[in-house]
Order: sequence, then structure tokens, then C-alpha cells
Amino acid sequence: MTQEKDQKNFSEEQEEEKEGLSLADIWHMITKHWIGLVIIFVVCALGGGVYGLGLKKPVWSASGSVIIVYDSNSDDDTKTSTVTTTDFLNSFNYVISARDTINDTPIMTLVTESVNAKYSSNYKVSQIKKLVYASARTYTSLEKSLYVDITANTSDKDFTLDLVSITLQTALSTISTDSRYTFLKNRIFVTSTPTKDDISDTSTSATVIIGAGAAIGLVLGILYGIIFELCSTKIGSIRDIESITGLKVIGTIPLLSEDEDESKKEETKNV
Repeated sequence: MTQEKDQKNFSEEQEEEKEGLSLADIWHMITKHWIGLVIIFVVCALGGGVYGLGLKKPVWSASGSVIIVYDSNSDDDTKTSTVTTTDFLNSFNYVISARDTINDTPIMTLVTESVNAKYSSNYKVSQIKKLVYASARTYTSLEKSLYVDITANTSDKDFTLDLVSITLQTALSTISTDSRYTFLKNRIFVTSTPTKDDISDTSTSATVIIGAGAAIGLVLGILYGIIFELCSTKIGSIRDIESITGLKVIGTIPLLSEDEDESKKEETKNV
């Protein structure tokens, strides 16, 4: 009976060794270095706060739209022509063409020249293409229209609005006069231009940045405690002795307090 019990205990000990680090071991590593964890957490959270509230630049976004084809039954007084249902159904290609035309180098080159002239700047076409772009917005219902939205994103409110307006004006004037874009003539009209009320800051909010900094700090603090303990060469537990020597500890000598130590000495003298 005793032999079976010893065998069972030996098997359980082997299973524990195979499991490696337990949650209790990891928790011990973390709590042992809680000061370092708190310091890293606070530093990362403060760093996120400094960036989010002070260093982060806003990204102002504004959009203007041009209509390609519209429902001929609409009551819109701004219409300049009538488009049939057949035209509408065949106009999805026009939307894609208009989008690609506005994003293409010839029109973007003219936009760049206008921006540089107005702001006495020295932008390149590739830079302007990153700041303003056209995207298609289509519908399958005849009650809706097909649009191309022109969106700009910059760190300056006024410049963002100007960039959209300049791109709209340049695109419309070029399409109406350039023979390369004959297929779009009389099919593209301005429907909306952005105002200061339409502009919004699309950059990541300070709250999100601070939260992300705090989360990163917490993770780094936990990793710090675990890695520090795993890399440490100090012997601080029975597990450390067993892992280094490869031998099982069969007994330990208890550490006596000063009062207990004096009591033991007195007992020895009396004997």
C-alpha cells in the first residue's frame, strides 16, 4: 500500500515538472517586481498623455462631391439636363472613369500648380496626391445619384478646405475643355463643396492614445517581471535548486526567528 502511494506521489511530481511555470509562479514573478511594473506603466501612460494632448497633430478632413448622373424625376432645381433611365444604368462606368480622371496626373498636376501659386509653396504632384483623392460612391436605386467624392486630409483646416475646392474647380474646368475627357462632358456637375462646419478632425483621440500607452505599459511591466526572473541566476526557491542540480529536494531546514533562536539556545544550555 505504501509503495503504491509513493509511486503515485512520484508520478504527480513528474507531472508538475512537465507543466513548467504555473500561474502561481508567474503571479509570484510579477508581484515580486511590482515596483518596476508600476514605474513602466506610469511612464508609458504619461508618454501617451504627452503625445495625445500636446505633440499629436490634428488631421482635418473635408469632402466635396460631384454628381455624374441623377434621377431625371428629381425636383432638384440645379439640374441642367435630363438623364434617362438607360443613361443611368449605363453610367456606372462614368463614375469610375471620373474618379480615375480626377486622380490622374494631368489634373493633379494642375491642382499642384494652383496650390503652389496660391500658397507660394513647392509641393510635388506626388505629395498632393497623398493629401487629396477622389473616390466613387454608387447606388443601385434610380432614386439616388452616382457621385465622386473628393476628400482632403491635412493638418491645416483652411488648407484642407482650399484643397478640396481647388481640386473640384480644376477637375470641372479641365473636363469641360480638354478633348481627352469628352466622354464626361455634360455629365459631371458640382453638388456640394465643404464649409468650415463640415470639416472634422479624424486623427486618433487623446483618450485612445493614453489608453494604448497604459495598456502597453502594463504588458511591458508584466514581461519585465517574468523575463527578469527567468534570466536571474540567483537561487530563490526549491524549484531553482532542483532545476539547476537536477535532483529532488527531500527536506529543508526551517529559518528560525531571533526569539525562536534564543529559545533554542536556552534549552540547549539547560540540557
